[in-house]
Amino acid sequence: MTATLGLHVKLISGSALIAASAIFSLSATAQNRDIVAEKYSETYKTSITEATQRLAASREAGKLQQRIAADNPETFAGLYIEHTPDFQIVVLFTKDPQRNLAKYTQSRLYSAKIAPRSVELLLAVQEEVGEQLSKSGVRFESGIDIRKSEVELHVLDASRARDVLTKILSAVDFIKINETTGFPQTTALV
Repeated sequence: MTATLGLHVKLISGSALIAASAIFSLSATAQNRDIVAEKYSETYKTSITEATQRLAASREAGKLQQRIAADNPETFAGLYIEHTPDFQIVVLFTKDPQRNLAKYTQSRLYSAKIAPRSVELLLAVQEEVGEQLSKSGVRFESGIDIRKSEVELHVLDASRARDVLTKILSAVDFIKINETTGFPQTTALV
């Protein structure tokens, strides 16, 4: 993880996290409330019941995503959830999206769309780019934009990054380089 992000991460002490989680859980249970559903309801202007259903569907979508990715690494292009204007789980494939999705679900909550690249390809390119930048001492953060089917890079010096990545940039057109003035510094209270 530090090679990809170029950052070191400090983690919260496990015992403090467990204690805080237990207190939070007891408080929510004592009040018989689903705080996550309440916050979702407030954010997306839905009923608590609708929020609870959407959250359950989101968890199921995560499980489905794992199955599809394992079964179809060469054609699975990702999954994302749209919360507005209508709740929808969008599953992307590089070919035959409706047919591929139909193998897994008939639910109206899901829609299938075409995408130009598989997640497998995006991850491979992200890894290669990360190795090249790390070897050259270029600090960066990287990610994948599933909706755009792109690898995104954030670097301090875009010109230097482009020089290092000249060969791969001439081979693929889906790497987006963004110059930044700095990176987030992850810290935690201990």
